[in-house]
Amino acid sequence: MVTRLSTLVFSAFALLFVPACSSREGPFPTEAAVALQTAIAREDLAGAAALCADDVVFLPPNQRAIKGNEAVRGYYESYIQHNLSYATEPEATVARGDLAVEQGVYRVRDIDKARNIETGKYLNVWRLTDGKQKSWKLWRSSWSTDGPIPSVTVTDVIGAE
Repeated sequence: MVTRLSTLVFSAFALLFVPACSSREGPFPTEAAVALQTAIAREDLAGAAALCADDVVFLPPNQRAIKGNEAVRGYYESYIQHNLSYATEPEATVARGDLAVEQGVYRVRDIDKARNIETGKYLNVWRLTDGKQKSWKLWRSSWSTDGPIPSVTVTDVIGAE
């Protein structure tokens, strides 16, 4: 009985503390997150896609997962429009080893009508990639709208053009 309890306590210790010893916390890659938001604001689809990992996965609400850089670029082409502004506000960030997590809120605004058409929350996972020069790339992104489905959606605004 004592051996079983000791094994359980040691296992719990190992699960909780050993990963922290082998992975160092570091600063969140703010530059990468800002660069992505800037590329989207400028409707720079190639620039936005370049900030995503080759094996990026988007998990949008009420849709199938969007997998891979080319598919994400197609998604951007469908949703980035000149009359919409997209803004994010990080609320919590953490980086450990080659992964970083960003949690926050977002807003999509119809510039022509000067009103928000969608607000919600998001969770982005960034990965430090190898290459000629190490860089942070968006690896996973998930978001959902707040409250009930709005009477005007991003798709309605895009379809109206």
